[in-house]
Amino acid sequence: MLGITFGSKHSYNDWGVILEDTHISPPVPKRYIVDVPARNGVLDLTGQLTPIMRYESRTITFTFRVRPGGWDALMSTVYGDVHGKTLDVVSDLDPSWHWHGFVTVDDFSSDERTGVLTIAVDADPFKLANAPTTVSTSGSGSITCVCDRMELTPVIDTTASATIDFGDISAAVDAGSHIINDIIFVEGNNTLTITSTGDTTVTYTNGRL
Repeated sequence: MLGITFGSKHSYNDWGVILEDTHISPPVPKRYIVDVPARNGVLDLTGQLTPIMRYESRTITFTFRVRPGGWDALMSTVYGDVHGKTLDVVSDLDPSWHWHGFVTVDDFSSDERTGVLTIAVDADPFKLANAPTTVSTSGSGSITCVCDRMELTPVIDTTASATIDFGDISAAVDAGSHIINDIIFVEGNNTLTITSTGDTTVTYTNGRL
């Protein structure tokens, strides 16, 4: 039976509740608007302070049908498993990605025949790939990394000293694992030029809206 995994707990396998509805709020861009009294309308500075668009958190709501019987014990279990915890949340319908956010039991109502359980997640705007992407090269050469919408800084592992060029950025590193804060991947192709005698591996986790 399809369901939702909250951390290590699956809604059907562990609780026996049936997923009825999922609602994911749209990503709302963070806008910077200035009301200037001497002009018509407003001054929209969105995108001028930084070229990278930022987004508000998203609300994800899951509604489950609860079978009759043992409701008090079930709700105690659900509260103990997820309420007030920050967890990774995975839908069986989208198993390669996960949301990360603060989970609350939003509501539970029942009559003699059935119950309805609602769980809400105050989630980060981007969902993340469950598996990182890894791209490698041996010796000198280029590495092209394809990214989704979320900007990110990769982890670069080298087995020998190397010079890493990315656009106008050039960094000389020793053998080891490195996070170079000035190297920020954006949506599309991101190419690193490597000068080295060793092996270079780039690892990153994609995120999409």
